[in-house]
Amino acid sequence: MQNNKFDFTIINDHKSPNTYKVELMLIELGVSYESISINDYLKNNSNNRIPALIDNTFKVPNILYESGSVLIYLANKFSKLLPDFRLNATLQNNNSQIISKSVWQLVNLIPSFNNNNNNNNNNNNNNNNNNNENEVKKVLQLLDDRLSTNQYLGGSQYSIADISNSVWLLHLLKNSNSNQIISRFSNINKWLELINQRDSIKKLNNLMNNNFNNNSLNNLNNNGIKFSNDLGIAINAL
Repeated sequence: MQNNKFDFTIINDHKSPNTYKVELMLIELGVSYESISINDYLKNNSNNRIPALIDNTFKVPNILYESGSVLIYLANKFSKLLPDFRLNATLQNNNSQIISKSVWQLVNLIPSFNNNNNNNNNNNNNNNNNNNENEVKKVLQLLDDRLSTNQYLGGSQYSIADISNSVWLLHLLKNSNSNQIISRFSNINKWLELINQRDSIKKLNNLMNNNFNNNSLNNLNNNGIKFSNDLGIAINAL
């Protein structure tokens, strides 16, 4: 499966924003990569966890799972988009803020929107719908408050925290219900406008537009592909 013409191989389904997060990171780094569909991948591997990334730069290729872990791995490998406090102790707080915001997306942003979308699609009662929408608004308010005093989620510099969160929001904006909610938060929208100016994001938006299907926002946790919360905890504040 590995092709040494490419530094990396990404296995994805072009449906989940988690796979787009990894693809955006590779675009940001300017490395060569190939993309393999999940169906081709499953012919050789029964572990249906995506996104998966194969690092072909080693003699024995290294395979990684979990989008958050992949972003941190790549940031450390290339010393980009995540300040290394081992080289400069003053960057320790910046480093920890970026990692915490990246993890926050996994355990707060994704579950809140998944629950809200699933309830809407299943026509659950109004009380459930209102509760889930209120939870989405609560999560977005935390994000909006953070961006009211910071240009980027990790501080003054673009980082993997911005990649983690922006890809999901940009994908969700393509859904009318989610769009109506997100559009109410001015700082988030200002930040997304800034993010959208990056060449890498323009490339990613083209990819998402070409592959977008409204159903890809529905039942993200129930499409036969495993999404996991390794931490098993909820982080209640940014």
